Amino acid sequence: MELLCMFCPAFLSLAIYLKLFEKEKNYIKELSYYFINNLIINFICLGVVRFLFNQNKLNFTASFTIKYLLLASFLAIILPFCFKKLDTLFTKYSPVVNEMINKGIDKNGKFSIKKFYKKNRIFCERLIFILSGLLLFSIIDIIIRVVAIKISVFSSILSITPAIMTLLYFFIFLLLQYFLPKLWSKIISIIVYVLSIALFITHYFMLEIKAEAFSMNELTNASEGVKFLNFLLDKITIWFVLVVIIIIFLAVINYIFLKKVRKSKKLKFTWKKGLICLIIIILAHTGGVSLLPTTNDTWEIINKPRYYYDNFVNPKKSLATLGIYEYTVRDVYLSIVGNFTKFGNEDEIEKNVNKYSTDKEKNDYTGIFKDKNLIMIMMESIDYATVDSKSMPTLTRLTNEGWNFSKRYSALSSGGSTINTEYVSQSGLLYDLNYYNNIFRNNYDYSLPNMFNSKDYKTSSIHENYGTYYNRQKLHSLLGFDESYFLKDITEDLKEFDDEQLAAKDEFYRMIVPKNEDKFMSLIVTISGHGPYDSSNDSCAKAKRTKNDLDCLNYLANRTDKMIETLIKKLDKEGILEDTVLILYTDHQAYSLNYPEEYLNSLPTIDSNHNIKAIPFVIYNKGTTDSKLFDNILVNDIDMVPTILNLFDIDYDPDNYIGVDLFSKDHKNLILFSDYTWYDGNIYSGNKDVDNTTEDYKANSEYTADKINLNSMILSNNYYKSVSKREIKRD
Repeated sequence: MELLCMFCPAFLSLAIYLKLFEKEKNYIKELSYYFINNLIINFICLGVVRFLFNQNKLNFTASFTIKYLLLASFLAIILPFCFKKLDTLFTKYSPVVNEMINKGIDKNGKFSIKKFYKKNRIFCERLIFILSGLLLFSIIDIIIRVVAIKISVFSSILSITPAIMTLLYFFIFLLLQYFLPKLWSKIISIIVYVLSIALFITHYFMLEIKAEAFSMNELTNASEGVKFLNFLLDKITIWFVLVVIIIIFLAVINYIFLKKVRKSKKLKFTWKKGLICLIIIILAHTGGVSLLPTTNDTWEIINKPRYYYDNFVNPKKSLATLGIYEYTVRDVYLSIVGNFTKFGNEDEIEKNVNKYSTDKEKNDYTGIFKDKNLIMIMMESIDYATVDSKSMPTLTRLTNEGWNFSKRYSALSSGGSTINTEYVSQSGLLYDLNYYNNIFRNNYDYSLPNMFNSKDYKTSSIHENYGTYYNRQKLHSLLGFDESYFLKDITEDLKEFDDEQLAAKDEFYRMIVPKNEDKFMSLIVTISGHGPYDSSNDSCAKAKRTKNDLDCLNYLANRTDKMIETLIKKLDKEGILEDTVLILYTDHQAYSLNYPEEYLNSLPTIDSNHNIKAIPFVIYNKGTTDSKLFDNILVNDIDMVPTILNLFDIDYDPDNYIGVDLFSKDHKNLILFSDYTWYDGNIYSGNKDVDNTTEDYKANSEYTADKINLNSMILSNNYYKSVSKREIKRD
């Protein structure tokens, strides 16, 4: 089959070449054309057939061979005529080129650029126009890919796929500039300039601050991001300003010469030109994508660039793999299509669930907090750089006196977002970027608030910001909270970003600890710890705590600690401290903090670029929890919900959750990150040079992929709605 695919198109092309060039006797030229012709045929055919028919490996079955031969034969007929046309044009214009060069020679016999430009003005204007646009596209793409590759430790700057994609999108842009009506040509050009520069700046700051690339889903949080623009100041360097000036300059030059080029000659766009351009675009795109390595092995797929084309589970790796332009188009496409397509179906979900099905069994920790109250405190940006007796004495005491899970990591593999952890810790599901909008279309009968509601708890959540940020108002309602309080929406008597007031002010305290309720479950989402951490932070500036970033963060962390201290004192005064369990956990590391080198090296990190740091997770109940350090348990955020349900002896079906009770014998000591990487306590699979051939590596990768795919299928299919219906029917 392989020989048939190789030789049939080659012989067909040879016959046509002999006929087309029979009058010429330049065999070296003909052989060169023929050699390039066959390389193009094989490159395009393998790429197109593998891409369109999902052939990840070269398996020359009868079906694959027929598809290949049909396309190869078509190209074998067309390409010789294309090369003949190019040869004719070269022959025709060679004397013209020589004449142009001669016009640039002055009286002294020296070549003069000024004279060459004057005598060949139209040609030079077109050349400057094309080169300025190409440089604009290339500089933006290359610099952003360099930053993304450095952070993600993935792909290579020498990768050919993003280079092809950048050339392809520049070619499309060039066509629009040349052939659209004059007004539309100008409008499209300005839009592309502005978007390209805006994407460059946005990606640069996102990568530098959050160690993550910008994606369309971030637009829903734009209002939150605008409020903290001061983060950007520390990241503006001289070379960054220089690059921005250069790309703006290139955009201006391109626009100036666009007007000159369009004046110089009347441009026409025929259907033949359109068809040729369309074929070039399709073949270049599919050929470029086909060059991305992939595999059919589930355990190895996350190490292959093609995976990050098909999925956006790790935006920075997708950006490093595809380049900024293909990344943006793909991101927009997936954000739209993801709202209307389903990933998997109920049969596949059941198969995956059954594969890892477990029976709920009691363990030593079952019901230890039965019928007690629960207050969960999700602490903004608090990591181990701030947990000490000076900055956070109360949290430090609770860490020492309660249950300290020292090996817990954010669900996202670096940086992260408050809403991600908020959602995971209450739903037991990962915050899936591919199916972001489906998050708000799902049933959450098995969420933490709903499960506590079923046991007659009064459930509530409180946050100091507006309910519109991250669409919290809708999300908290979907998750099942009886009441949700967003203080900026309901009161003007509010100190800006000061957590202590949540417990100090009685009206806010009663939102957390309702009066005359037998049992309550509350979620506090703090805000004080949010950056920036320099003089632009009003709280730090007023307190004169701007010596350095860490000094500012320690002060902000102390505001959160004061709230915890005041809350405990009030609970104790009311005589309900022993009846109330506190679960304290961080949303994500302080990603915008410029860590001093000594701190960075001392913090528990697992990845080679020190982006993934351990963050606090503490359970405390006076009189019940004695001092325990669980340094042998790796904590997934998705494990929180089943763990809490077990501790409070609330009956649940383990198969309804992605995670597993931390104290269960079925708990797998493995951190799952939403980009399909994992950490087993010894190795992080996303690090460079990890041995990916061991049986443990394969098993962990397969488990991670199955669990994350199950999460996506659940959200995409609103699976819990059908499960709830089945349970109601059984009852």
